[in-house]
Amino acid sequence: MPLPAVATDASDAIGAQAGQEFQSPTGNIRCYLYPPEDQEPTHSVRCDVLDFTPVWTTPPEGCDLDWGGVLWLDDKGAGIRGCVGDVVATPSAKVLEYGATISGGGIQCRMERPGVTCTNPEGHGFFISREDQRIF
Repeated sequence: MPLPAVATDASDAIGAQAGQEFQSPTGNIRCYLYPPEDQEPTHSVRCDVLDFTPVWTTPPEGCDLDWGGVLWLDDKGAGIRGCVGDVVATPSAKVLEYGATISGGGIQCRMERPGVTCTNPEGHGFFISREDQRIF
């Protein structure tokens, strides 16, 4: 089975109008960096961890869908816990190698062996891994 394309350096920056899906080398964390759209003129990133130990014991308020392993961050403001009924990226998403960074619209995500850290220009962000899901 061929391996997916690999992102390794800053040349993988996301254009102003293009979205990009990426995943961890293990495939357990999958993310999508969204471009601005007419109804939502901000960049954002969503990451899902597929196999994880939940750190929260209650769903976000009003959530009747999947939660716990989904974090979301806009280019402004704090990150949030997701409440979703889908998976954000496909198994064929670009692999972001350990130590590599991908960015767009002021949002930057860095892949490390423990997990993915995404931050916005205001210093807000999240960390997501199999063992930990954290908003800061």
